[in-house]
Amino acid sequence: MIRNQKIAKIIDFSSKQKLSIRTAKNIFWLTSSAAVFIHLFSLAIGSYLGEGDTGALINWTKEALNCLGAGKYSGCQAIGHFPMFQYIPTAIILKSGFSESMVFRVLSIFSAISFAGMILLLRLHFTKISKPQLFYLTLMIFISSPFLVYSRSSFGEMTAAFFVSLYVYFILNRKSWWTISIFALLSGLTKDINPPFLFVLGVAALFPELFKNPR
Repeated sequence: MIRNQKIAKIIDFSSKQKLSIRTAKNIFWLTSSAAVFIHLFSLAIGSYLGEGDTGALINWTKEALNCLGAGKYSGCQAIGHFPMFQYIPTAIILKSGFSESMVFRVLSIFSAISFAGMILLLRLHFTKISKPQLFYLTLMIFISSPFLVYSRSSFGEMTAAFFVSLYVYFILNRKSWWTISIFALLSGLTKDINPPFLFVLGVAALFPELFKNPR
């Protein structure tokens, strides 16, 4: 009888401990989500980090539009080497009649959305492989990295990292080839040096199966 009571107490203590750990994780996840939401909201009302390079991007986009308007499709010397993914939205914003400050705001919002998207990808991945505890460790590393600064910056680094992460995530989850191809293309448009790294990352994501199924 006494032994059964001790066992019952141990089981009860273990259950309460698991519940408290689960509660702590949920609080941590909700707090992180709230922080990201507040971060996005602050960007929406104007608390973004405009970078000097974005000013150059705006000027070069104007020159590119002038060249296109004049029917000049090559040899436009006043254009610098920025990724197409930054030129395209900048051109759309400027042609739509919005101010230059809107370019800074939109590119910064892209960064913030990408930051939130990467956190969601981490959550989905570690939940899928049944190792949610690693999510919290990775999240702490993630939010203490330069990504936190990039998340409110008009630089394209955060968006580039997000598309590359989506590309790898879809390979790991063996999505359709056209889905992977779309995000490989988008990743390539975000940084001109990305293609060789995309190949290496793709091989690394497929590595466990390359020897199991040579076909």
